[in-house]
Amino acid sequence: MRPRTLGKIVTGLAAAMLVVLGGTGAATARGSGVEFTLRPSPSAGGLITAVELDRSAAIMRNRLARLGDHGTVARRSTLIVIRLDATVSAARKQIALITQRGAIEFYDREPSLLPPSIGAGREPVASTNLSALRRAKSAASGRALIVSCDAATAVVCPGANGGVLPTRGKTYYYLLKNDPALDGNDLIPSATRAGHDPATGVAIVSIQFTQDGERAFHAVTRAEAVRGQTLGTPQHVAIVVDDHLRSFPAIDYTTNPDGINPTTGAEITGLSSTGAAKHLAAVLRTGELPLHFVTVSERPLR
Repeated sequence: MRPRTLGKIVTGLAAAMLVVLGGTGAATARGSGVEFTLRPSPSAGGLITAVELDRSAAIMRNRLARLGDHGTVARRSTLIVIRLDATVSAARKQIALITQRGAIEFYDREPSLLPPSIGAGREPVASTNLSALRRAKSAASGRALIVSCDAATAVVCPGANGGVLPTRGKTYYYLLKNDPALDGNDLIPSATRAGHDPATGVAIVSIQFTQDGERAFHAVTRAEAVRGQTLGTPQHVAIVVDDHLRSFPAIDYTTNPDGINPTTGAEITGLSSTGAAKHLAAVLRTGELPLHFVTVSERPLR
């Protein structure tokens, strides 16, 4: 099963007091649901600031509303407390989405692949041996990134002959050069939308680029088109969200020999379901969290 060509999917592509930041329902006030307490982890060597905490809480509240879930988000000093009106199992799924970092990156896939994730014929090699990739990453002196692909986030993963169909419970890993061509700063978050391809009905996420993003995307797809023409085989853009490979559309160098002009945006395809598209769009539309959070407690509300 091959991913769709990008030429076709791109349509042109610190107070101690409780601060309540909002809620979408009153059920938690009645004493039902689940309460999660989250602790932030500082970015590399940095300090956690009140501004970062407030922004994180605001983003989480926005995601809660966009996902249509009921609950409240609050900050207590350096902790964030989220109350969700849901069963424990449903609340755990909701909290995973609400607290997702939301970092999106775009890679020129073929030159970004590093051994052991590239074969003799320059095809991607899917690995289930995470330990081996960690050793390879260590040998690359930190200039590499391990990304994963599984059935929960994609319908096909990179591999020989067009790709690997992931099975539930199995994860494939790849080692990439940590040098993305674009990232979330090159997108307009408010323009992100979940929808369906009118021709095929498959779930998609539509994105829009900033002016700098348009130039960068055109440059990388032009390089891929030229390389594809020379090699006689399509080249790909790898779209990675929080180190998970979500899509890897191909550049159709026969119809787009100068690359893709993304002035009217692009579409992320290859998503596992309509729900996955909705969740991804909600995360990208609300922007990247400035901090990574871990759950320090989970308490059912009676």
